[in-house]
Amino acid sequence: MKHRFTPALSIGITLLFSSFSFSALAQVWKAISAGTHFTLAVKEDGTLWSCGLNDYRQLGRNDLPAGYIYQTGTSNEWESIAAGYQFSVGIKKDSTLWIWGRQNPVNPDSLDNNLPTPVPVDALHNWRKISAGYFQMVALKTDSTLWAWGENSYGAVGDGTNFNRKAPVPIGGASKWRDVQCGDQFSLAIKNNGSLWAWGRNDWGQYGDGGYVSKNAPVQVGTSKDWKVISAGVAHAGAIKNDGTLWAWGANSDYQVGDGTNVWRNYPVQISATTDWKTISAGNGYSLALKTDGSLWGWGYNGAYQLGNGTTNHVTVPTQIGSSYEWKDVSTLDTHVLGIKEDGSLWGWGDGSLGGLGCVSTAPVPVQLDCAFTSVDNILPEESVEIYPNPTNGLLYVAVKDASETMYQYEISNSLGMLMAANRIKNTSETIDMSSFPQGLYLITIKTAKGQVTKQFVKM
Repeated sequence: MKHRFTPALSIGITLLFSSFSFSALAQVWKAISAGTHFTLAVKEDGTLWSCGLNDYRQLGRNDLPAGYIYQTGTSNEWESIAAGYQFSVGIKKDSTLWIWGRQNPVNPDSLDNNLPTPVPVDALHNWRKISAGYFQMVALKTDSTLWAWGENSYGAVGDGTNFNRKAPVPIGGASKWRDVQCGDQFSLAIKNNGSLWAWGRNDWGQYGDGGYVSKNAPVQVGTSKDWKVISAGVAHAGAIKNDGTLWAWGANSDYQVGDGTNVWRNYPVQISATTDWKTISAGNGYSLALKTDGSLWGWGYNGAYQLGNGTTNHVTVPTQIGSSYEWKDVSTLDTHVLGIKEDGSLWGWGDGSLGGLGCVSTAPVPVQLDCAFTSVDNILPEESVEIYPNPTNGLLYVAVKDASETMYQYEISNSLGMLMAANRIKNTSETIDMSSFPQGLYLITIKTAKGQVTKQFVKM
């Protein structure tokens, strides 16, 4: 059957083809955050992507077939994100603050009222940094003041009370703050003068103040004023000083402090003699850190391959992971880990059985998360795959012309680069129902054992 374009439709299609940029599909990432069995990530183009557990809508969208990293919404204004236990928060380029996912007990007046998509926390445009914990959030404004809200039974909000707060409240007075990190019902923050402060839960010594007493307002940790980087895990913490030295404290049953023992430390201990540490991410019983030379290091619990060394053996001191010197960022929380390399590629390892690693179920060592047959690099000739009819107003037929070849996977994206449909199959042909898709231009990528090819088609 031949399809004939009307003049108006053909003009619209021409504009779509000429304005579409394939860079929208580029796997270049700038921000990552590992939650409890789910992942948030932001591309360089400002789009937000997610995968994994979505029982409380912590991905900010409805459920889609597992095994892929999908775009959340259509906004390209995202700047930073933070994944909590069962909820998420993020800041856009206009300095607005957004939240989605589970709201009870984050919002004490909500009866399990999950937010299925990102909604603004308030109408302000002055948010600079956000961190998400178990059920508390702490944020910095552009004026360097500190704000917090959420579940507060251990004083994790830090406002001097134990009342849950459903909206941001100021903490720490008029002090100016440089950084903040949330753990499991406790938080750490660094003031502009380099001093370290803690509040919330402290029964594992995670403050580092020498005690085990929980406080509902910030208390200073020691007298040092040379703290540069901090990270709060589930029951331990890690930090880097201005001189590049690495420190840790808190629970240590799984060697997560990294001092070679499993003795709890309620005060900071230096865990490496080197002075070239760049950043640290403390998780659930383990830690990952980067050096200034781009190398990746890990220690602590490793039962789900969180340390990425190919084994499940615990590691008692910082030990290099692999031989790459191209790491730019790393994020941990529970059983999976995310990393970004200098080229902007996204990597992951650990337990991805609940979808936190997208298309990867388990990764004993770091693997690239393009979730599109990472081993397939060859571009197949256009004529190797046939799609028809084009345009289509219903069914789209896809066929691999080489009878000896098998189509393993297809992905359909719209003109904004948003993944709309995907499926794993093992046939030489497939029929795809496009009847419910909006009119417009689409890309379909077909992947085989020999390579892949991307084609354009129009839905009438």
